[in-house]
Amino acid sequence: MLSEKQDHYLAGTSLGAWYAPNITSSKTGGIGSWSEEDLVAYLRTGHVAGRAQAAGPMAEAVEHSTSHLTDADLHALAAFILKVAPMEDEADHTARDAFGKAVNEPDIRTKGPQRIDDLAEMDGPHIYDANCAACHGRDGAGTQDHYVPSLFANSTVGAGRPDNLIMTILKGVDRTAGKEHAFMPGFDGQSNVQRLSDAEIAALVNYVTATFGSGDHHVTPEQVKNLRGDSKPVNPPAKGQ
Repeated sequence: MLSEKQDHYLAGTSLGAWYAPNITSSKTGGIGSWSEEDLVAYLRTGHVAGRAQAAGPMAEAVEHSTSHLTDADLHALAAFILKVAPMEDEADHTARDAFGKAVNEPDIRTKGPQRIDDLAEMDGPHIYDANCAACHGRDGAGTQDHYVPSLFANSTVGAGRPDNLIMTILKGVDRTAGKEHAFMPGFDGQSNVQRLSDAEIAALVNYVTATFGSGDHHVTPEQVKNLRGDSKPVNPPAKGQ
């Protein structure tokens, strides 16, 4: 969060493959439209319906740190964060959770079965239908209980930088806070559900942001490849360890 740079305090920074977003009180680049209760809920659970869901390093911070704070400490921390001077963001010019709405997409599935040995890469709408629509809905609204979040009014999908959406698709979400467990499978090379190529993830990200979020970011397979590589451990353990 660049806390050591006072002229850029809490205004966001890259954390390897992930991006720690601006959390200053800016109402466009940051979280200035959040209430104290919103921020407390996020720090306690990693989830605020219609705003944000924690994944990656932030999910770890919630699970292992902020979810264990007392209510008094959470409110004190939230009040402090929301008083930090606003810093505008070069990528986000509208609140990240302010984009999109449920869509009425036509059913693109064919009546005939698809051959399982057909390895041709699909386009964004077909990748979404095959891998995402069962949980997030063809309209992107998620589930009524918000366990599966909507893809609109979603700070990851609405962000001006697509990094965290790419990484969430690659790595998924596995976050426990209190008695609540949030899970979404990843689609990287270790996926147990579906392993998507760099080109397929790029097409999916562009479709999701164009349909539910801040617009088509024209993500390329090369961008996905770079983030996929950056997410690997610097010193992976030796075999048998």
